[in-house]
Amino acid sequence: MNKQLFVVLFAFAITGCQSIPTAKSSEGVNAINSFSWFSIPAPDRPIPLKFLRSKADGKSPTVFLVHGTNGPDARQDHWARYFNDRGYNALIVDFKTGRFTGPQDRANLYPYPLIDSAHAWLIQQPSVDPSNVVWMGFSLGSTLGLMTEQGPWSSFVLFYPSCWNFTKTQQPKPPRYWAYLAEKPREKPTLIVWGKADEYGEGVYCPEMLKLMSGPLDSLAIENAHHGFDGNISASFNDSASPTGSASLRPDATARRAAEIKVGDFLKINKSQ
Repeated sequence: MNKQLFVVLFAFAITGCQSIPTAKSSEGVNAINSFSWFSIPAPDRPIPLKFLRSKADGKSPTVFLVHGTNGPDARQDHWARYFNDRGYNALIVDFKTGRFTGPQDRANLYPYPLIDSAHAWLIQQPSVDPSNVVWMGFSLGSTLGLMTEQGPWSSFVLFYPSCWNFTKTQQPKPPRYWAYLAEKPREKPTLIVWGKADEYGEGVYCPEMLKLMSGPLDSLAIENAHHGFDGNISASFNDSASPTGSASLRPDATARRAAEIKVGDFLKINKSQ
């Protein structure tokens, strides 16, 4: 994808709400072993990371967890531990701290060097199998998953990616012209998960987006589930990325469990476990 075009498109990037605590800057092996925040260099400023090493011997598959506009929250911690219990390493990235604060300035985020830096650090870790790194995105992180180059990743798990923005009908004004990204064939297995009650219109627009997509695709639409169903935050807020201009986060333990089962099955089928 043309990087200048990305900057323009990303001015409209999706999903935002609460603020998060500033990441801690503890460094070194102790931080890694304790699943605490530490930082690695990046071209603009350091990137806070949390790394949970697999308990298995040798090299293991890894999940690369990318947050939404909210920044890292309980969702990424939950999924990191979910995967770690199943033999994975888990890396949580923080592309928000020091770069943007919310929907109003998320266009400041230029993610490519950050993705490259975090990925380069990750595949150097002795416990990581570089050929088996799964991208898992949440909202904005799923948008990035649809925009990033597919080559370095073994598969993609994309939760509620604001599908409205990737369709050809009912485009926002001005239109975002993201449908071509949906039409670009998926080279790697891709799972898209959404709630049918999501105020971002996922129940209507994710099926529409899937009609534009091709390649090794799978999906899960969960009845009565909202945006952020796998988290612990309940909130209502305004976001121009939503078709209605309003949005909400609503935790749903039943929906999260359904997603866990689907994600586990997807990765088993695609030899990522």
